[in-house]
Amino acid sequence: MREARERANLTQERFGFRAGLHPTYISQLERGLGNPSLDVLTRIAKALHLSLSDLVRSAEEKGH
Repeated sequence: MREARERANLTQERFGFRAGLHPTYISQLERGLGNPSLDVLTRIAKALHLSLSDLVRSAEEKGH
């Protein structure tokens, strides 16, 4: 998620705004400290202009 956010040139604050999530929560997720719900994953994918399956596939490839 962090790599996709950075490729999109988004700060955690701007990304959080787009996804409707608090930047602190974004930070926690990027550090692997949270278990996002399907709704949160959908919001993240939408904010990154990715499909949910692409977001999950990317995480699986990185071993998360």
